[in-house]
Amino acid sequence: MTTPDEIVTAARRIREILDAYDQSNRLMIDQVYGQLSPTLDDFYEERLTVLFPDPGEHDAPDPQPTITLTRVIPAGPTRLARNLGSVFPLREVTGIVSEALASAQSGTTAHALHRRLRDGVARLTPRQFRGSQTIILLIIPDQIDVETVLS
Repeated sequence: MTTPDEIVTAARRIREILDAYDQSNRLMIDQVYGQLSPTLDDFYEERLTVLFPDPGEHDAPDPQPTITLTRVIPAGPTRLARNLGSVFPLREVTGIVSEALASAQSGTTAHALHRRLRDGVARLTPRQFRGSQTIILLIIPDQIDVETVLS
């Protein structure tokens, strides 16, 4: 049976990895912002998109997102800046989550999730959180945050 200590350790390690990734990827995001000149316009809209490739579209086990900054100035030009983001350590976090759930008691939600991950019915994927610079780790197709599952 999975002990609370194993889950707590996994949750803490996932948080550490996400925090380290956040710091690394923010440096890449800063480079995208640096591609656009500052504007003195009072009103403009900026949209930041951090898009990870669909797992079916790449062979690498650790995906690298494309970062796009779109700046729209009313009655002015729309500006676009793009760059690659930091490589996300998906293989490592998948291993941590799988290991934490591996010894879960049969019949529990954790045990069922472990089986689904193992059988490829579900998978982990990094995603941008609500247009922010923050990246979360989701279980898909359920769209459930891994940190919620481990808490």
